[in-house]
Amino acid sequence: MSKARYIKDLSEEEKKALEQGYLHGSSSLFRKHCQAILLSNQGLSVQELMKIFNCRKNTIYDWMNNWEQKGIEGLKVRPGRGRKAILDCHNTEEVALVQSKISENRKKLSLAKAEIEKSLGKTMCSETLRRFLKSLVMVGVDGEKVSGRSRTRRSLQKRRGN
Repeated sequence: MSKARYIKDLSEEEKKALEQGYLHGSSSLFRKHCQAILLSNQGLSVQELMKIFNCRKNTIYDWMNNWEQKGIEGLKVRPGRGRKAILDCHNTEEVALVQSKISENRKKLSLAKAEIEKSLGKTMCSETLRRFLKSLVMVGVDGEKVSGRSRTRRSLQKRRGN
């Protein structure tokens, strides 16, 4: 049988940092990680933490290892999680290419999509291209976000004939 594992001997500074992270952390995962370390320090076993957080034993051990190796920074959620965007509205080369292909094939989006896929070497569905074009309208030409309210106001004015 394996020995029970706990996070012991937290300094007052570490406890304070964990409590701040638990109460005011920007990410719910970060708050959960801080809470798990605090509960482990209070004497809760890994089995009890598994039940509280509804996760596997290895997950709890990962949190503990990250705490021991990197401290509070190890509990934070690192960037880069999730699926990466196929098209990036901040990549000027992609934006220019898409705009040129769309302007060449205004009537047939499927032809423009095929040319974009060929040029970029990426496959995408037409819905992805549509969302990308919509995001370009939202970001605007100068790179600043356009408020949805002004777009809505303009579309209402068009409907009313103003």
